[in-house]
Amino acid sequence: MARHLDFVAHICGHETYWRHPTIIDAALIRYRQFCQLVKAHPKKVLVPTIDIALVRFAHQRIAPELACFQVPAAKDGASAYAETFLLWAETFKSPYSSSAPSFDAFLAHHNAMKQPFRKMKWDKFHAVPSRDCRFVGVDESYAMPEATAVAMAVASVGPDTVAAPTAVACLAVIGTPFKCDR
Repeated sequence: MARHLDFVAHICGHETYWRHPTIIDAALIRYRQFCQLVKAHPKKVLVPTIDIALVRFAHQRIAPELACFQVPAAKDGASAYAETFLLWAETFKSPYSSSAPSFDAFLAHHNAMKQPFRKMKWDKFHAVPSRDCRFVGVDESYAMPEATAVAMAVASVGPDTVAAPTAVACLAVIGTPFKCDR
């Protein structure tokens, strides 16, 4: 349940974005593509982005056959995300996200004989979109107005008081990796 609450916090903090028809349509398209990828690679653990997970959670009670993935454990997340990122780029000829995968995680858990081939695959498909074509909002932080107000209030208490650090929030948008830390 904690995983679901964390997910809801990511979505509800940016609700107007997620309710936009263009975003919903894009999320549905990416979900169908992700399901295609899962069906083509059933033995691989693939990591969805927030938009794909949102569609899956919305459908899991209505149509169980649409629930095409499981979120990997935190220890496997980086490796599974790197694998997903490259499979998506190879299959759909488009970037999966603006969040770069880890090269070390991509090479982990594979024998030495496969390393040169995996490096070639990495070189061909690991690129993230350029700044002008990126998934706007992925891996970008924004100041939280409420936290700023709290920091200002603490700072005004007195000269001996240390101001609280200004908090930031990472907004979940299309292409934000869905990572489970629990």
